[in-house]
Amino acid sequence: MKQIKDRKINNQGFSLVEVLVAVVILAIIVVPFLNAFMVSTKTNAKSKNILKATTIAQNILEGLKAADIEDISLEFNYPNTGFTIFDESYIPLSVGESLKNHVREYEKTITGGNIFYQPAVSSESIDGSETVKRAGTTTSIFSMDNGQNYEFLGQSDGGYSFGLEGIEVENTQYDALILADAGDYRETGSSSKKYNNQEIVNIANLDAQKDAFFIQDTNLDTTVLEDMKTLEPGHSFDEKNLSRKIQINISNVASLNGQITKVITTYTYSYLDSAVNKTYEVTNTIFDNSESGEDLRGIYLFYTPLYHSDSAASIQDEIEINNMDHLPVTVYVVKQETKDLTELENAEINYKMKLTVKEDTMIGVTDAYTDIRTNLDYNLYAAYDTTGVTEPKVEQGYYTYNTTSANQSEVKSILNIQQITGTQITDNFYDVEIRIYEKGAAALGFSDTDKILSITGSITD
Repeated sequence: MKQIKDRKINNQGFSLVEVLVAVVILAIIVVPFLNAFMVSTKTNAKSKNILKATTIAQNILEGLKAADIEDISLEFNYPNTGFTIFDESYIPLSVGESLKNHVREYEKTITGGNIFYQPAVSSESIDGSETVKRAGTTTSIFSMDNGQNYEFLGQSDGGYSFGLEGIEVENTQYDALILADAGDYRETGSSSKKYNNQEIVNIANLDAQKDAFFIQDTNLDTTVLEDMKTLEPGHSFDEKNLSRKIQINISNVASLNGQITKVITTYTYSYLDSAVNKTYEVTNTIFDNSESGEDLRGIYLFYTPLYHSDSAASIQDEIEINNMDHLPVTVYVVKQETKDLTELENAEINYKMKLTVKEDTMIGVTDAYTDIRTNLDYNLYAAYDTTGVTEPKVEQGYYTYNTTSANQSEVKSILNIQQITGTQITDNFYDVEIRIYEKGAAALGFSDTDKILSITGSITD
């Protein structure tokens, strides 16, 4: 039989040195893989974050394509009227919260050489009368009834800024800033395509309770001349001897019921030749707030030029605005077309008129209470000339403030005269940059340090 021999079993295990060596070797092998794993995880998280931000930006861009700047301004200032730029279901609201807390218009500010964007000042945030609110508003939309009725003010430089806060995608929140620049597509812009270059008075939002407006009957001048003929039967009247002064008289007087504002227009015609000297007067009250109590918002005069007034030495067509009570107001003086196109070009080139503003002020005034907006000095025929040969700028108006008239540049500055031309400026065309930020960037002025990405595009369709 075989004998089983005793075996010695080694129960000593590993020494401390062996364990340490093993750990070191394991660390050398594992740590790079662990770092790679962590970097990969961070990269994947960042890529996913960028992908979500890109999706948000692209969706905003798609929403902008169906709207012009006026529509966008209305939606961001008064989202209660409808919000279509972005799917609002991605902006979670607490019970009773308004979307207006998350979407708004911004304005650019520069502090210490750094650019920030702060909420623009809306009429709702200003105490006072409509005139006071209008003067302080920096948003592109002015409204006194939460956007139900509004006026598009726009931005003088064509630059607009809009923001969204708290956009949530897969439990991550973001803020977004939309920068739209329509300036390049205006007359003074660098783009060769001047889509936004012409301006006009927008009468769609005129309110008889708040605005004074008079639209002259295009036959009024002829009717007056015919009436004069009936008073002088047998006399041969020549329309070239007819002169006209249009007066806009503004009064603003305190009463027990508040300020009573009235605006009255008076057309005074004078006919003078070697045998006849006749005058004719037509008066209309175009604004009276004694019952409504509404502040006067603007004055609009749509008149037909006396085109036979074609001599600077002997002007036969005059508009005089009397604002002796110093009511801050903007007056729109707008020529209406009355000539056939075959006659309009030369009529516009040769037309001369005088526009005078009178205020009971001391000498040395640099800023009048009355501001003027007008299409005087713009050739109406230019809008029809497809050849582009017609020069749109012409010298038509001779402007006077009280007794100041010699220096036309000075008078235009005092009256803040700004030109309006052939068609309405809507800023349909603009370049856009959409920036996506980490949540909270809006409250900090959209600093670049929080920006994730930006995309650019042009809305020119």
